[in-house]
Amino acid sequence: MNKHRFNLKSLVAIFLVFVTTLAIFVSNAYNDYSIDLNKHTYRRLMPAADVAPNTFLPYLILKHQTLSFNKIVKNLRQFGDNKEIPYFLVMRNGNFYSAYPIITGLFALPFYVVPIILNKIPNLETPLNLLKVLFVGRIAASFYAALSVSVMYLILKEIYKNKGSNIWIFAFTAFYALGTNTWSVASRGLWQHTISQLIISVAVLLLIKGVAAPAKPQLFGLIGFVLGLAVLTRPTNIVLAIVVTVYMLVERRKQFISFLLPVGICAALFFFYNRAIFGSPFIEGYGARGDFDWSTPLTESLLGFAISPARSFLFISPPLILAYYTIYKTFKDKKFKSGFNTIYRYLGTAFILSLLLFAKWYTWDGAPAFGYRMLSDFLPIIGLLTFETIVVMKRWGTVLIIVLMIYSIYIHDNAVFNRKSRCSPEHNWSFYCLSPPSRKAEY
Repeated sequence: MNKHRFNLKSLVAIFLVFVTTLAIFVSNAYNDYSIDLNKHTYRRLMPAADVAPNTFLPYLILKHQTLSFNKIVKNLRQFGDNKEIPYFLVMRNGNFYSAYPIITGLFALPFYVVPIILNKIPNLETPLNLLKVLFVGRIAASFYAALSVSVMYLILKEIYKNKGSNIWIFAFTAFYALGTNTWSVASRGLWQHTISQLIISVAVLLLIKGVAAPAKPQLFGLIGFVLGLAVLTRPTNIVLAIVVTVYMLVERRKQFISFLLPVGICAALFFFYNRAIFGSPFIEGYGARGDFDWSTPLTESLLGFAISPARSFLFISPPLILAYYTIYKTFKDKKFKSGFNTIYRYLGTAFILSLLLFAKWYTWDGAPAFGYRMLSDFLPIIGLLTFETIVVMKRWGTVLIIVLMIYSIYIHDNAVFNRKSRCSPEHNWSFYCLSPPSRKAEY
């Protein structure tokens, strides 16, 4: 009886976390839609043209039963500087396809079913109908971002279920939802980051459960599938997948085959899609458009990730800096959180290696989006590692963290409502994107 009461109480808590977060994420969606409609613009509902392929792909699939953008490319050219081939599409054999992985668009499909069935979006010939699609995309993005917040709450509960840390768990979940790029990036449009962050949060939850119950091979098979799906969603997640594969081979060898089989299935799907669309199993969208530019000097990007007012944790979400300290502790102190210390080392390693990878990318800053967009996918890992240090802080440290959490929420609130989740590269080294726009400015 008590067990059932506990389960019911937990379900209610998870539901409240999800509903509250979703309500906040969608709170200004209709207002943005109305302003864009009245001003004949798309600025508020479209954080960047990068989200266009995954936002309009569900419409194409349901309305025209195709992955090709041929039927609507003329309507989308305005988002790509009116070029014959918008930068977010590639042409193969006379057909236009998304230059980005399509998993995010597939996840969004259910949200488009009712509008399409009711014929609320008969075509894309008018700004009104384009805005309707963008509005549905915003709702889908907000839903999945809120879902990732709920999974983060479950991760913290799984680790501290017997530690009496409920107040900190709720406080940190609120910070994770509103004081990080979960709000200002993932919830604002159908970025690859949106679904990638959700999938990585599920992978982290399953890994934590796997540490607690290592004898369940089916659990590690599920981890393999989820990580494979993460790579299908965003190819750079291959770094995390490789690191976890090493973890399985070294630390969980008995479950390695169970883990590897679904990874192979996802890899086969990846190769099949690339062969069908781009003509080779080893060429994906980025390769098809020749977009391999790893030219940024690490001295520039790493300094930016560390102290840039517009791109660093330090000024955007300062509590997250503690993740670096936790990673250091896991390697320095072998007794640090011994139950999960090993998996923390691997997750921390995956984050650091991914950060170095993003740091070499020519658009390391993720502009024109707000904050540390390129690192958004790893927020479940960064958040967990941050929480490990926060939860053991003493009195004055606790006070400081609470103040910094409130500051972070203000920064992302300002980004969402005033800056429209945008920050151009020219402002990387100024505080321009952290301040509210002047009343005279046009936004």
